[in-house]
Order: sequence, then C-alpha cells, then structure tokens
Amino acid sequence: MKRLLRSIFSLPLALLLYALLALLGLISLAWNLAAMLLYPVLPARTGRVLGRRVIALAYRAFWATASAAGMMRIDAACLDALREERGVIFVANHPTMLDALLLVARLPRSACIMKADLMRNIFLGAGARLARYIRNDSARTMVRLAVEDLKAGGQLVIFPEGTRTVTPPLNPFRPGVTLIAKLAQAPIQTVFIDT
Repeated sequence: MKRLLRSIFSLPLALLLYALLALLGLISLAWNLAAMLLYPVLPARTGRVLGRRVIALAYRAFWATASAAGMMRIDAACLDALREERGVIFVANHPTMLDALLLVARLPRSACIMKADLMRNIFLGAGARLARYIRNDSARTMVRLAVEDLKAGGQLVIFPEGTRTVTPPLNPFRPGVTLIAKLAQAPIQTVFIDT
C-alpha cells in the first residue's frame, strides 16, 4: 500500500518532469532549425560564440525551472567562478544523461566532445555544429580540433569514461584527455557529479 501511495503522489512530479523535458525538446528543435539556417552564413567564430551561449542559456533555463518546481536541487555554483577561464579542460564523470546539460549551462565558453551519432540528431545536431562542438569519430581530428579550440581560448567538457558511469564511482578512462592537455598546454579541472 505504501508503494502504491508513493507512486500516486510521485505521478505529478513525473508528469512535470516529462513536461519540462518536452519543453526542452521543443526549444532544442526550434534552436536547431535556426542554427541550421545560421551555420552557412555566420563566420565560424561568431557561430561558435552564439551557438555556445544560446545552448548554455537554454540549459540554464531548464535547470532553473526544474529547481524552482522543486524537482531537484543543484549545487553547481563552484563552476560559475570558472566561466570565463580560457583554455581549461573540464573532466567529469557521467552518471546521468543530463550531465553535459549541467556543465554546459554553467560554462558557456565550452565545447563538448560528442558521439558522432549525436551530431546527426534532429534535437542536437545543427546547434552542436554551429557551436563547433567536437565529434569523436576520428581520434586524430578530435584531438586536433580540441587543441585548436583550447588554444583559441575555448573550454572543453569531456567525459573520459566514454559513456555513462556504470561502475561507481568511475569506469576506466579512455585515452585522449592527457594528450589534448599536453598538446594545448591546458590545465585539467576535474568535476565530480554526485547524484
């Protein structure tokens, strides 16, 4: 009986979560349509700055709304002090599907290394291309683009486990982070996401 009551009372929160995720999906879809039109006409630097800032703003609004609705408590203020740092690699664990959204919301200068399949996703692809996020399908190209972005003053968000954390506290790391840091002469800031 307690389980049934608990599930009945959690139903409104679940519906609110799905409504928020649907709203985020609609915002992402609208932004990706705009990004698809902007990508060929904007200079790369302008597209990168605009793309990253819009994505950060949308994700920040999502988190603020979810927090205001009482659905979650997020303590990521420690990242705010690093928002304007140039050429920093943020290395984080990956316990949930929303981790990248959390980091990018707080770090509007950052690029993400993304699975190549996501670059073709209707909700993410065009916006990610405009923001000059980095595909992971070619290791050599991924490293080169990450180093170039860091040297140009960008930030890099990377999940070195390569997938979501399945063996807490961390899965084994995939290679690449230290090579990027060495070639770019960039400091690594670790971020541990606890949920």
